[in-house]
Amino acid sequence: MKIILAVDAIQAPLTGIGRYALELANRLQCHADIEEVKYFARWRFIDDLSQNIASATYPGGLTGTMKKLLRNRLASLLYGTFSPAIHKFCLSSFHDHIFHSPNYYLPAFNGKSVATFHDLSIFKYPEYHPAVRVDFMERQIPLALKRADFIISLSDFARQEVIDFLGWPQDKIVSIPVGVGFNYRPYPRHQIQKQLSELGLTPRGYSLCVATIEPRKNILGLLTAFSRLPMDIQLRWPLVLVGARGWRSDQIHARIENMQEKGVVRYLGYVSEHVLPVLFAGARAFLLPSFYEGFGIPVIEAMACGVPVMTSNCSSLPEVAGGAAHLVNPEDEDQLTDGIRLVLEDEKWRNAAISRGIEVAGGYNWESTVEKTVEVYRRVAI
Repeated sequence: MKIILAVDAIQAPLTGIGRYALELANRLQCHADIEEVKYFARWRFIDDLSQNIASATYPGGLTGTMKKLLRNRLASLLYGTFSPAIHKFCLSSFHDHIFHSPNYYLPAFNGKSVATFHDLSIFKYPEYHPAVRVDFMERQIPLALKRADFIISLSDFARQEVIDFLGWPQDKIVSIPVGVGFNYRPYPRHQIQKQLSELGLTPRGYSLCVATIEPRKNILGLLTAFSRLPMDIQLRWPLVLVGARGWRSDQIHARIENMQEKGVVRYLGYVSEHVLPVLFAGARAFLLPSFYEGFGIPVIEAMACGVPVMTSNCSSLPEVAGGAAHLVNPEDEDQLTDGIRLVLEDEKWRNAAISRGIEVAGGYNWESTVEKTVEVYRRVAI
């Protein structure tokens, strides 16, 4: 089989979708049943993914310019109008390939097409997104549904939403969970102490949240709940926030700055993939009270590192956590506060959660993700 994989999402700061696309890109080319993998991004084929990431992160590069354009409603409309013809022309001689988009959007293509739908928050919770993005996706998702031969979701929850909300045939969509990198595992204290000390942290001396700073992640709710804890708990295990600055986040950042001044919050911004496993492994607890997730990769990464988790009792998160996390209603401040305190202080619960979390996380691996994805290609190719 010959595959064209869209790699637009592989750019810094690397999001969950970007990481998913990168793992597919690196692993599909090694699969015995894949004759060829071509990488496609921004109207052209990419030979070197590292160059793609570098050009994407350069402020004056094409992707940086595109991001600015797509924040403008008129520019977004023009892009959506003219890009299909350009894409179709670029792909016109590759009808014997299967085109896979790991990020919803599918261009016009004469061959078979597969799309990965991560969640439907753009439809169900448009208030969590910039208006321009909502407009763009509301135009593009129906086109993707017309063009797709098959859809992949990352959770059973997301799969059922696509079936129920979009009316997609249930025999043409399968859920394929993502994996956990081998570097997400428990580490002895001496192996992580130096890297953590360079960040001003100590092993087991902080709470952790890894998420883009945006409304859907419920960072404001987490900050409010954390501030209601006794001050000695806040100071003993300050909340460390890791993640790029997202949209509609001014109010969130103002609250972060206020709590940083009190010494109970640290905002590290986006950190590299090399540092992230160390931050997970060194945390006392991981906290992700999102309002909505199509999967929630950080939950299994934390569990794989032997860190107790508190997360939400809604969307895909209970499914992903597999009974290893403490679940709370993300809109209930009392539950959030009590939940944070439990995962920080209750040693009996923590010990059980650590063991169960490592077991659950062990069921998620990228080899399985890729193998099941190739099986979808086989079904589409027939």
